Amino acid sequence: MNTILVPVDNGDASKNAVIYAGKLAADLGKNIQLINAYQLPISYTEVPLVTLSLEQIEKASEELLENYKKEISEVAGSELEINTESVYGEIENEIKKTIVKIEPYLIIIGTGGRSGLGKLFMGSTSLKIIKDTKIPVMIIPPTVKYVRYQKVGLTTDFEHVTEHTSTKVINEIVAKLKASLTVIHVDYERYHFTASTPMETMNLDNMLTDLKPTYSYIENKDTIEGIINYVTQNDIDLLVVYPKKHSWFEQIFEKSKTRQLIQAAIKPILCLRN
Repeated sequence: MNTILVPVDNGDASKNAVIYAGKLAADLGKNIQLINAYQLPISYTEVPLVTLSLEQIEKASEELLENYKKEISEVAGSELEINTESVYGEIENEIKKTIVKIEPYLIIIGTGGRSGLGKLFMGSTSLKIIKDTKIPVMIIPPTVKYVRYQKVGLTTDFEHVTEHTSTKVINEIVAKLKASLTVIHVDYERYHFTASTPMETMNLDNMLTDLKPTYSYIENKDTIEGIINYVTQNDIDLLVVYPKKHSWFEQIFEKSKTRQLIQAAIKPILCLRN
């Protein structure tokens, strides 16, 4: 549980996520595990194409990982432990196998690219990985460069807080980086306010008491729009969410309009599961 897992390819989104992960790992005192999954290319044309052999593809994969390892060491320091794994297979399956094998502290995925993993993880595959594992998943938009977190935003709907809110990782990140924490709740004319809301608010505050969070209550009919506007206007460095079934987070991946908003976002999103 001391390793940050980073699935990689040779796309720009992946390159950016690798550097981001390296700098974050150095600040948190974690190790890095890079994984690249490769396959034989498939030709759909009747004209024979010159293709690489499996051995050549494997060698290219290993060279890619070695180059990333060097780049991380250059920006994060040579004392950072960086392990690499080149595997033959489907990236989704290999990620799941690696999760079981090393039980990572965090998974970092570069998303928003037009090809490779960036494209893959913009859609249902990314959401499926988040759903299928309790390991925290951090999504890095392609334009985001790492800065040591000063402001962290935590979204909540104040529903079943104790059952759905895990605070171990957020407590460690905020405490180690000495960041401030703001709990963000979006509502409109108290539509989501219930008899249990005051108690749920108290439960969350007790769970985060050591971090001394502040609370921001946003009035907006559109939850996603309210959160994104707040994050942008208040220079939040990291947005933390707790995906639930049929939640606004799922809408980000399932609706083209909100997917485009995230693709253009300038902040990372950390998805935590209880």
